[in-house]
Amino acid sequence: CLSSVEMDSNQAQLESAKENGIPVIAFDSNVSDKDLVTSFVGTDNVKLGEMAGKALSEKLGDTGEVIVFSAPENTEIAKERVQGFKDALKDKDKLKVVDIVYEKEGEKIADLIEKAIKDHPNVNGVFCDTSSISKAYLGTKQSKNIAMVGVDGTKKEISALESGKEIAIISQNAYGIGYETIINAVKAAINDKNLKDKVLFEPKLITKDNYKDKDLKNYVY
Repeated sequence: CLSSVEMDSNQAQLESAKENGIPVIAFDSNVSDKDLVTSFVGTDNVKLGEMAGKALSEKLGDTGEVIVFSAPENTEIAKERVQGFKDALKDKDKLKVVDIVYEKEGEKIADLIEKAIKDHPNVNGVFCDTSSISKAYLGTKQSKNIAMVGVDGTKKEISALESGKEIAIISQNAYGIGYETIINAVKAAINDKNLKDKVLFEPKLITKDNYKDKDLKNYVY
């Protein structure tokens, strides 16, 4: 079972696994060469981005400037979440994505966040597309006039919901992804013909009003 930080970072290991007849289950973050993995288990990341865009659009009244703070550009989750977010806003003529800031090796994401907000003084909405970036954003000096949507219902982000620093969280079913990954690994090991090549979990919208709901317990952690 493998979660690849970068889409091409494990090519040699994946090729070696295939040569030795070892099935690989990719989870959470996929690789670029899909032929080298038996199955992928993760979140519908395009849907996640779309939900974030819709949440911000509704809060801002379809008017304003938005910045996306994203995982490294060469990860599949970044490509899909950013694309989904942009798709959600494509018909909003008065709501513009003015910057997309990707994590970069050797640079602190908090510094990149502060610089981007300084460079765009009229920004009134941000989307942080991973929990680590959400945490970094919440650790900087946030303007009360900026609406923030984050990813994953961590303790830090739930606290931000309660205080009003965050308007919504688009959360993944981390439990479900982990569980299904192991199930698929067992199926691959015994050559089960019913193994699906892709299993996607739909994310959930978490707000101050619903984060205590019992049916969202796997999405808050």
